[in-house]
Amino acid sequence: MPNSTFYKLCPCCDNQPLKQTQYQHQEVDVCTECGGLWFEGGELEASYADQQQQHSLKGNIGGYVGCSDRSCPDCQHPLETFKIIDNFDVEIDLCTQCNGVWIDKDEIKEVERTPRLRSAMIDLNKTNNFASYIFQFITQMPVEYNIKPRRFPIVTVSLIVLNFFIFLVTLSGVIDEDMLAQSLVMDPVYFADAPWTLISYQFLHGSWLHILGNMYFLYVIGDNLEDALGKTTYLLLYLFFGMVGGLAYYAIHLGEMAPMVGASGAIAGLFGAYLMLFKKAKLSFMFIVYQARLPAWAYFLIWLGINVYGFVASSEGVAWSAHIGGFIAGLIAGKIYYSKVMQNNPVIAFINDNEINLVGDK
Repeated sequence: MPNSTFYKLCPCCDNQPLKQTQYQHQEVDVCTECGGLWFEGGELEASYADQQQQHSLKGNIGGYVGCSDRSCPDCQHPLETFKIIDNFDVEIDLCTQCNGVWIDKDEIKEVERTPRLRSAMIDLNKTNNFASYIFQFITQMPVEYNIKPRRFPIVTVSLIVLNFFIFLVTLSGVIDEDMLAQSLVMDPVYFADAPWTLISYQFLHGSWLHILGNMYFLYVIGDNLEDALGKTTYLLLYLFFGMVGGLAYYAIHLGEMAPMVGASGAIAGLFGAYLMLFKKAKLSFMFIVYQARLPAWAYFLIWLGINVYGFVASSEGVAWSAHIGGFIAGLIAGKIYYSKVMQNNPVIAFINDNEINLVGDK
């Protein structure tokens, strides 16, 4: 039978009594000497539920490390040491008799993040399935494997809705073509008299294929970037990348009548930032009939190589310089914001700095 709270002793400190305290709205026991916490059976899972995180300790516990030299504060049964989850270098001491858990002070924060970290590991290592194969075979578009955002990407969705709305308006013929060409489209000939086109051109598209491709990529990577950077920073950077892409295009085509539309410059900037901030994300692509998976950085470097080739070869019909300019701006922004993003997103920081491999890629 468990002892009363008064007689519970710290497993680490000799004869140091534990005291009751509140942790995530749960009544647990703390050692005032070493700061460790004792959770009776079910209390740790309840603390996760209070953070709206679902995690079964018994169902997801990692590998067995060995028998601890500590004893259970409740039933004095020897504690046993386990990894809290596999592939995560955090250990807990578990009483297999009463299911109580001891957590050292310096590991409490890591234990708090365990449910989201495990979810992130699973998301990163999902296997390809038949539905994704059919989708990629038909569309030839990549599929992303990355952690799920914590919040609904309201800015990303709003940008997509706005782009489609403006595209439908332009298709309807409501806007006069001359006004569209001289006041909204980015054109080096008219740019000096209409500098606002650095913004407006980003919301115009030339065809259904053009807008569908751009908006798909915006949806695929925008949600994670919005979650990591914050809504305001994300939106400002999106517009800034588009402006840099527009200026790069202007510099290359100075004095030429070469109208340009599309969100590609802005999205190319997101590619660069994504590459810097999500180092373990993966993208699968269709190579004829074979579904292959690459790290996101490899995919975007191949994409960059195609754009550099197109630029050098002077292939017409695509704003190669806008893509390259936006991408470089994204790389720089990703470098500038990296420390702040990692500080605010410890799960992303951990994944970037460690090998994550729950299941093999297929």
